Amino acid sequence: MSGSQATDDWARLKDKIHNLYIVENRSLLGEGGVIKLMEDHFDFKKSKSQYETRFKEWGFAKYSKKTPDEHFKSANYRVDKAKRRGKEIQAFQGGKLVTPKVLKTRGYLTTHDLRVFEQAPTPQTPPDFTFRAPSASPRTQHSTDPPIVGHPAAPQQEFSFASPSYGTTTPQPSAADLVSSIPSRQVSSPALSLSSIVHTSSSFTGQSPAPFSQPLPESVQRSVQPVLQPEAQVVSATEPASHRYRQKDEDRIREDLLTAEMRFGRDHPRTLRILQGLGQVLLDQGRYRAAEEAIRKSMDASTSASGNNEAYMLDVLDLLGLTLYLQGRLVEAMKLQARTLEARKSLLASDHPSTLSSMSNLADTYSKQGRWAEAEALEMQVLEPTKRVLGPEHPDTLTSTGSLANIYCSQGRWAEAEPLAIQVLEARKRVLGPEHPDTLVGMGNLANIYCSQGQWAEAEPLAIQVLEARKRVLGPEHPDTLVGMGNLANIYWSQGRWAEAEPLEMQVLEARKWVLGPEHPDTLVGMGNLADTYSKQGRWAEAEPLEMQVLEARKWVLGPEHPDTLVGMGNLADTYSKQGRWAEAEALEMQVLEATKRVLGPEHPDTLTSTGSLANTYSKQGRWAEAEALAMQVLEARKRVLGPEHPDTLVGMGNLADTYSKQGRWAEAEPLEMQVLEATKRVLGPEHPDTLVGMGNLADTYSKQGRLAEAEPLAIQVLEATKRVLGPEHPDTLASISSLANIYWSQGRWAEAEALAMQVLEARKRVLGPEHPDTLVGMGNLADTYSKQGRWAEAEPLEMQVLEARKRVLGPEHPDTLVCMNNLACIWKDLNRLQDAKNLMRECVRLRQQVLGKEHPHTVSSVSTLRMWTADMVMA
Repeated sequence: MSGSQATDDWARLKDKIHNLYIVENRSLLGEGGVIKLMEDHFDFKKSKSQYETRFKEWGFAKYSKKTPDEHFKSANYRVDKAKRRGKEIQAFQGGKLVTPKVLKTRGYLTTHDLRVFEQAPTPQTPPDFTFRAPSASPRTQHSTDPPIVGHPAAPQQEFSFASPSYGTTTPQPSAADLVSSIPSRQVSSPALSLSSIVHTSSSFTGQSPAPFSQPLPESVQRSVQPVLQPEAQVVSATEPASHRYRQKDEDRIREDLLTAEMRFGRDHPRTLRILQGLGQVLLDQGRYRAAEEAIRKSMDASTSASGNNEAYMLDVLDLLGLTLYLQGRLVEAMKLQARTLEARKSLLASDHPSTLSSMSNLADTYSKQGRWAEAEALEMQVLEPTKRVLGPEHPDTLTSTGSLANIYCSQGRWAEAEPLAIQVLEARKRVLGPEHPDTLVGMGNLANIYCSQGQWAEAEPLAIQVLEARKRVLGPEHPDTLVGMGNLANIYWSQGRWAEAEPLEMQVLEARKWVLGPEHPDTLVGMGNLADTYSKQGRWAEAEPLEMQVLEARKWVLGPEHPDTLVGMGNLADTYSKQGRWAEAEALEMQVLEATKRVLGPEHPDTLTSTGSLANTYSKQGRWAEAEALAMQVLEARKRVLGPEHPDTLVGMGNLADTYSKQGRWAEAEPLEMQVLEATKRVLGPEHPDTLVGMGNLADTYSKQGRLAEAEPLAIQVLEATKRVLGPEHPDTLASISSLANIYWSQGRWAEAEALAMQVLEARKRVLGPEHPDTLVGMGNLADTYSKQGRWAEAEPLEMQVLEARKRVLGPEHPDTLVCMNNLACIWKDLNRLQDAKNLMRECVRLRQQVLGKEHPHTVSSVSTLRMWTADMVMA
């Protein structure tokens, strides 16, 4: 780096360094010190001596650490009192200007402090402090409100169904971007739109995007591990705050609150309204615990005040219910919302807008708990009177209609959800205009419904239209614009277009870090999505540290058992599993399962997902008795809770069939797979990607039983449909080609098998990269095709190439690496390199016993092969 570039970097980051070192009073060294924070967040790597030299040039000097905070409070009181009298003065300590930020941070004045100072006969000037008018003071070179290094926030992904209204001023606000996810990503319940709650003069109201869900594997459907919403910043009311999302609103409200407490007292209705508004802003910032503290303080003060207003109290309870909901404390939220609903019915009547708002809020919590029958009944109860009283196209009616569509969507009832979403969108276009934020929410919801059904040709143009309109209307870095960008990335991701998804996700993540803070829940959602994209490409070394970062941040911000924290833990477990680190995956999955049972209940959809993930880990280790028991438990529970044809129920049925198939129990696997296929055709359509997965699984079961004449036409049908729906080089299309090649291979049609295997290998190199795990599978398949034809001289270099690449990419003890080691040993045996073959197989046996256990089928197979070779050599 040139000297001028280094100087530019110092100048560019000067305000941030000042904020950390002077305003936040951080030390240079240590985990939370300036040097470490600047390295982590800005990749700015400088030594302690370089910082000290620069501080001398800039005139940075810390305020004396020995000065008690009481002296700063006294100084702050004096400056504030002068300001209230229309005079401007500045405080100096030891001749150094004390910035307003530092005065507010170290001299924060509680109500008690103010009373003490007001009652003091003659306030004393604190030692070492002087006060001057601004004209007499040197001009400070430092911004008093520099940008932050980073603060926590709350993640999500997009399914913009109008969420329940949580209004304290307007009982039923207009719909805001509720994001729902697309099936191939980690999905959780739609996120609440905080912009629909906050009624302030801010010109930048945003909403959190929503979480994503994990993709299904190449051939066998797995339980989808949902990714929950990340956490909020835990900041007490007195904690110093650098610039963050809606910081100006927060600063203004805190100033108003201080003034109101001094003029009217802390229990005055005006003070309580301001405190409630602070809670709303904190919610919008993703600082849920701090919001809860402010809201409870408002509620307690209102209860103790004389003549408290019952309608106001219900507004506060409504907001508290939302706060509990966002923290994943669903049972507490549900009880509070039910209490609020009954009180509003009694006070206002059952069809009053505020009562209907409470009803919708409770319906949303039921939906989040997987209690969809109750959610649907309540939402229908909201919709009918809203239509009657306000009319069929009133914004609140459309919000309620969108909420009902959302409940249908959560149950996989897309045929019912889609027409409702179209109805909402068309009405909003007419009533609100084509680029109104609520219209764009409706458009985004419809795009997501199309995506959930694999109708990407319809979903993509809508998502692009939403994104472009939001850029124009809201600006390129508004939180809702970033939600739209994340949704478009998700549509690309669902189609296997990772090269297009990844840069969008990186852009979303960087913008959220800057706008919302590095630990805001939405930022963590973005980070998890990027990690998922890395994982899908086999880039686990990049995915794992991101997932660990998301998990740790969620633990700190949301708590160790928040649903989003458990999602993060499940995602990390899945990454371990993909790397063959099953002991680590199993331990995490057991932890997730136990916590999910406690928090959500034993039959909540997320609990069943966690159970299915653990079953899958058992299956990979060959522990089929344990896997089968769990898979049956999941299937039966899903039939009861979700219904026999819910997409998740069908996934569970497919997983059980796969467990039977791996044990060679094809007579039991086949009828289950046929049942899955028929139901998926009915529910999702004959060419939905999940339907094609089911068809491919059935073809594979036929093939394993030697019923090749039945397997081949099914495999060809899958291939042709996948090409049409997903494109000729989509990963699922290449998997279908590979399956057909395997059938040709089993029939001894080597020339056809080889041509297809080469086509798959070349396409995977182009699409996924030369060392992606799927590319290496394709290379291994081609080597096996050569080997079966006795072309061992061609098979050997390919197999060696696969082995070396897997050692690099997956590690020398990954199960797939050991498969390759076994195959290479067999090739050497066929080439009469008997001692080399025996030595390699012995090493393979040793590692398989260590990694997989002595009872795993692969271990048993290698041991048997080694014994047979040893016997042959002895006899020879």
